[in-house]
Amino acid sequence: MENSLFFKNESYYRSHNADFDNRREEDRELLVNCCGFSTYGFPIRVASTRRDYYLIYITEGSLKVRRPYNVTLNAGDIIIFSPDIEFEYASSKFAYYWVHFSGRAAGGMLSDSYLRTNIKLRAGKSAEGEKCLRKMFYEFGYRSPMWERSAAVELEKFLLLCGKANMEEEPKKNRENIAAAITYIRTHLEKELTITELSERSYLSPSGFRRAFVAYTGKSPTEFIQNARMELAEQLLRDTDMRISAVAACVGYNDALYFSRIFRGQFGQSPMQYRKSVQKN
Repeated sequence: MENSLFFKNESYYRSHNADFDNRREEDRELLVNCCGFSTYGFPIRVASTRRDYYLIYITEGSLKVRRPYNVTLNAGDIIIFSPDIEFEYASSKFAYYWVHFSGRAAGGMLSDSYLRTNIKLRAGKSAEGEKCLRKMFYEFGYRSPMWERSAAVELEKFLLLCGKANMEEEPKKNRENIAAAITYIRTHLEKELTITELSERSYLSPSGFRRAFVAYTGKSPTEFIQNARMELAEQLLRDTDMRISAVAACVGYNDALYFSRIFRGQFGQSPMQYRKSVQKN
């Protein structure tokens, strides 16, 4: 992209009524409400809610999504915001395709394509995918017979390509995300670590996070967190003179008695007994 400030917008709408093009359609299988391609070379911020699905496909630059979750999209990434969800994003330089769509089959079509909403997905830079979107633009521009159905077909083809590309990236992406989750766990053992938080950080559903975590580590997230906490507790008891209650707090247990029971279950000794035994040696 050029360094100078610029703006380019290519937009296609079903009507000139903005409210009509922001609708939840239940009478049709799939309907594209509006679509386009935009390029920005200056700071923008958008915060809104739509009644339809909102797809963003980045082709250049990056986009910082602030709501519903913090994530940065780069070239080749997509995100699909669900209807009626508050979203917010900002950027200083990026180019992207955008599509608003609805229909009673839209949710099932996304599910069948293994495309989850409101999270970052990897589609890759695809000439074939951009060709589908350009054909969609053509249908909006020329309004040939059955143009609305033709536009919906191009959207379905594009989403299928995105789903296939994302699934090919999934194993590698999961490994990277789980590795990052492990680093986060080990550096935040004093916090309450929930599956919900860890899965959101990994851009996975809770069930998907559990499956990927077990595949990567051989342990469930709960088992891994407890083992990591006990390993740190063992180190602190051996190498410091911290009080037992302080050690417990450092590894995420506010109740020192409960911490002692967990520690005894793993090491066969209470924290105090363990400290005395290692000090003797």
